[in-house]
Amino acid sequence: MLFKEFLAILLEYMTESLGDKLHHVAEISQKVRSIPSEIQFATRLRERGFTSATLTQCNSIGGLLKLMYQWHLNPDEDFSVNPMTHEHSIPGVIAGIYLGSGKKSAAIFQNSGLPNVGDGFISFAENYEIPLLAISTFRGLGERSYPHQSIAKRTVALARAFVGQKNVYGSPLGRDIIGNLDKAADVVINKGGEPGQAILLLPKIAIRETMGKTPPNKADTDYKPLNSEVRYEKGTILEDYMEKEELSRDEALLEIMQRHEDALIIFCNGLTARAALKVKDRRGNFYNAAYMGGGKAIGYGAAISNPDLSVVVVDGDENAQMGGSMYDILAENYPTNLEIYTLNNGGASSVDGAIPSVRLGYWHYDMTHVIRTRMDDLTGFPHPRVEDGILDLFDPADAEILKQEVGELKFITRSVRRWIVQAGKSTLKDNDGNLMIPEAYFKN
Repeated sequence: MLFKEFLAILLEYMTESLGDKLHHVAEISQKVRSIPSEIQFATRLRERGFTSATLTQCNSIGGLLKLMYQWHLNPDEDFSVNPMTHEHSIPGVIAGIYLGSGKKSAAIFQNSGLPNVGDGFISFAENYEIPLLAISTFRGLGERSYPHQSIAKRTVALARAFVGQKNVYGSPLGRDIIGNLDKAADVVINKGGEPGQAILLLPKIAIRETMGKTPPNKADTDYKPLNSEVRYEKGTILEDYMEKEELSRDEALLEIMQRHEDALIIFCNGLTARAALKVKDRRGNFYNAAYMGGGKAIGYGAAISNPDLSVVVVDGDENAQMGGSMYDILAENYPTNLEIYTLNNGGASSVDGAIPSVRLGYWHYDMTHVIRTRMDDLTGFPHPRVEDGILDLFDPADAEILKQEVGELKFITRSVRRWIVQAGKSTLKDNDGNLMIPEAYFKN
């Protein structure tokens, strides 16, 4: 329901007689009894195939988050929670979980975080055919908070800008929340075709709180030095780094691919993805032509969802810095099957590098393999955009079909998922014994 429609209902209520108001209140109280509880909502989400939630917090659904966290701690419950430090990382982690295992994770965040997830929805999930269900709380209605009221006025418009008018569900009044959850899930799962993206708007009144108030869960936030093994195995050996000469981008990419021949390798957007496609295309390569700073989030999601899969992320220095919100996540839990490389040329080559990069902080060296690379000569950069280059992998007739029916970037996702399944690195099946991957991924 549109915000204007909600205001119209409110205005109508204000002009009613006292008798009509009492009748209206009675009707509302009857409807309240049918509002789902936290466990009903979460159970339905899990029944629809979402086995985890990747989220930032919001106090308007504290009971729901508390329940999900209890499930997360219970080994008998098939559900996990992936807390994030910034909404920008959420679409990437969900994409990585899907790439690595075929599993689906639901995004949960407050509506004030909608602008932060925008790039992950628009440039990335839509183009790469990533199934993405977002559950955005709808704060601001009836709150005496100007910041929350400001975002409430824009919530519906923002959600529609990301996924289109038809793929936004829910209303400020919270009516038929389970039905709207099912409709949104149908768009995302879309078993008969391409996975999609949908947003469910969830006002506080949409879920009946039954958990009760308890003291908040508290993490161990005291200073903890980075594990020396992480620094040694995942970080840069500074003596070697200082002694080595600068490599070209192509030389660095080729060396990384030779080191990790059997890994899923995620290349960051810009010139790195373009160069990797031409230097050595391989079936386990994921060329991210969008979503700057999302590489570590994608890699993390793939690694935690599929421990049998080796995952490598290749960032540029500015991509690494834009995805810096993932470093606290990695300090807490650095998957043993994840390796991250940072190509450090000190500039933003893909945008002509008019302004030098900000110097890499120490955590980049402690937690990633930094490789010193030369600045690219853009006057002679030989590699076309991934959007065009991916078609060179096929015969002209097949390329034209792909261009018209599949889309180049969507095919990258399909190719990687197919490679993981066929290589026996992911055998996730549904209740009917079918591989959890669209049939279309095995065509072409």
